[in-house]
Amino acid sequence: MALFMRRRKRTIKLNNRLGSRRNKLLISFSLALVALASWLVSSTTEDSRQTYLVAAMDLASNAPISDTTVSTIKLDLQETGSSYLTAETKGKNKFFVKSPLSAGQLIPMSSLLSERFQNCSAVVLALGAPMSSSIAKGDLIDIWSAEQSASIDSIPVQIVTSGELISIKNATDGFSQNTQTIEVCVSVAEIRSVVQAITKRSIVVAVRADSQ
Repeated sequence: MALFMRRRKRTIKLNNRLGSRRNKLLISFSLALVALASWLVSSTTEDSRQTYLVAAMDLASNAPISDTTVSTIKLDLQETGSSYLTAETKGKNKFFVKSPLSAGQLIPMSSLLSERFQNCSAVVLALGAPMSSSIAKGDLIDIWSAEQSASIDSIPVQIVTSGELISIKNATDGFSQNTQTIEVCVSVAEIRSVVQAITKRSIVVAVRADSQ
């Protein structure tokens, strides 16, 4: 009888040993899964971020984009990311800011001008007739103007030669008429003629420059 009891005790101890080992394996496996999940989450977060450029100091208009004027920051801006300058942008050191930026501010792509605009001024003009659909941003255009007068014939004059087209904006006015507004880089020598055409509300027309 005593021998039978001893065997039962040994059997119970063996079962406890097996149960303890199983629990340790389960706990170890669970911890490994938690560690793997944490690594995957951190890796996914890191991969989704891009390196953006921010103003390293307060930047005035026409300040260049350079290693001394900008610094980097990693962010996940999702669908809005394409609106800002990244460290991977090609030729980024050839840009200037056309409007002031505060230190730490992301640099919007819309606030940049390439170095070829440094010696000219951006002017917005409402056109009297839409340009050819073949003219695109970056093309060189000539601009002509003619005074609006019912009493005399106005001879058109060229007010801009080979100005670079910065942007095009199409809209519809209150009379359901299509309107087109352009932003063009005008040389210093031509600014006076452009301003005069604006103040006189002359009809302005833009065509592709002969030099293209």
